[in-house]
Amino acid sequence: MPEDYYKTLGLEKTATEADIKRAYRKLAHQYHPDKGNGDDKKFKEVSEAYQILSDPEKRKQYDQFGKISDDEGGSATGWNYSDFSGQGVEFDFSNLGDIFETFFGGERRTQESRGADLERGIEITFEEAAKGVNLPIELEKNIYCDCPKIICPECQGQGKKETLKTTILGQFRSIQTCAKCQGQGKVSKADCPDCRGKGIKKERVKIDVTIPAGVRDGMTIRVQGQGESSALGKSGDLYLEVKIKPHQQFYRKEDDIYYDQKISFSQAALGDKIDIPIINGAKSIKIPAGIESGEEIRLRGLGFPHLNHFGKGDEVVKIKIITPKNLNSSQKRLFQELKKLDS
Repeated sequence: MPEDYYKTLGLEKTATEADIKRAYRKLAHQYHPDKGNGDDKKFKEVSEAYQILSDPEKRKQYDQFGKISDDEGGSATGWNYSDFSGQGVEFDFSNLGDIFETFFGGERRTQESRGADLERGIEITFEEAAKGVNLPIELEKNIYCDCPKIICPECQGQGKKETLKTTILGQFRSIQTCAKCQGQGKVSKADCPDCRGKGIKKERVKIDVTIPAGVRDGMTIRVQGQGESSALGKSGDLYLEVKIKPHQQFYRKEDDIYYDQKISFSQAALGDKIDIPIINGAKSIKIPAGIESGEEIRLRGLGFPHLNHFGKGDEVVKIKIITPKNLNSSQKRLFQELKKLDS
């Protein structure tokens, strides 16, 4: 177990669930064993740290005690007891599969590995976030090479390798999935000009991604199966972090759209009917007489759609009364008359 799960993920103890998930995706992609510069040990440490910190109960226990226990007398990976000397002794049973395989043989099949996940940032407009958009994206990634396959020279097409092991208990048969073909029995030819026997090739591809209406700034969208491919043809996922461009007129709070509307003193006092912009065009609204600066007029259902829910937010028109400047003589006389009436 790493000394500090937070340190393993490069986080502080105050990290949020989103911070933990984001850090894990980044490091898992960096250290994935299928990558040329991957690190299997680091990948396992990162995965273990994420498994603990992403679980609220396990994280609480780890924060309190510095380790994870299934019960008072046991750890998550072993069994503790006290011997006659009073010293604690721990047996780690996490590798029992390896122990039984070594002494008693048997077949262990590795899970078919998939390609690495990819992360990209995309930028969309305010309107696209409100309406949704199909976005073409170009990616340079590893894809499956469909070159002709040959019988795996390591396992002779069996997909597994059998060995005899001699132990103090005698000879035992061990069957393991072939590491070269990963149980498929076939591999790509070494002289393939595209993949050179790796089963994958680097290529620039174009895909169409659907960005749902109501998406928020900073949100991550998972596109299943659009990451890199493995030699087995299994692809990872693509994660898109959305950036929404600021709008010149509107701003957003939750799923409501806000718009600042300037009006004159006379419009505020007498009321008026004006046209204001909405996300799909324009709408005529009534300014009630006597409205004050800072008051809001709410237009129901003209905001952002609620993501994964029915309904929409509102458009909120915020009133700002403009004080006139550089009055001409006629305007001054009118305001003087109004002042007399007020007194």
